[in-house]
Amino acid sequence: MTRKKHYKTAFIKSTIVTATLFTAMACQENKKPEDTKVVADNQNEYNFTTNSKENDAQFLVNATALNLNTIELAQLAQQKSTNDDLKSFAIMLEKDHKASIKEITSLANTKFMVIPKSMTDDGKTNFKDLTNLSTIEFEKAYTNIMVKEHQEAIILFDKASTESKDQEIKALAASTLPKLRQHLDIAITFQEKYNKK
Repeated sequence: MTRKKHYKTAFIKSTIVTATLFTAMACQENKKPEDTKVVADNQNEYNFTTNSKENDAQFLVNATALNLNTIELAQLAQQKSTNDDLKSFAIMLEKDHKASIKEITSLANTKFMVIPKSMTDDGKTNFKDLTNLSTIEFEKAYTNIMVKEHQEAIILFDKASTESKDQEIKALAASTLPKLRQHLDIAITFQEKYNKK
């Protein structure tokens, strides 16, 4: 009888352990992957104790996130748009923003700063929303997003070009601004065209 009781107790314990493991695995599978921008922010916050270093790291994180989002949306525009001029603009955006990411990545590596590796959650939402639109709706929404993102980028890079204590970051921000302003001007032209329709 004692042996039977022992087996029963062992069976119950192993059942509880198995159930716990399955629950833990299910939770892991349902867990949404973290936004790489949030991960980079948290890592830099942990790594840097001075405000100026943390601000510089924050700039590189935000600049990378904007670049990554612009690249992905530019690639989508090349597929979805039927307007050759808008496609050419999207090709230019992809090329210029990839070059910008290359510079930022190189600088971040020398300063041991962590930057995002993929689109932000907001960027993914924009991408998904744009994917489901008709061509005309897409072109209008895409140009509106490009105007908004480039306005944000100009504010971000302008601030870093004047306020950063790091001369290399300051120089990178200042040298990127002319391209961003050029992109914004073109995006506004498209925005005006599509908002008339």
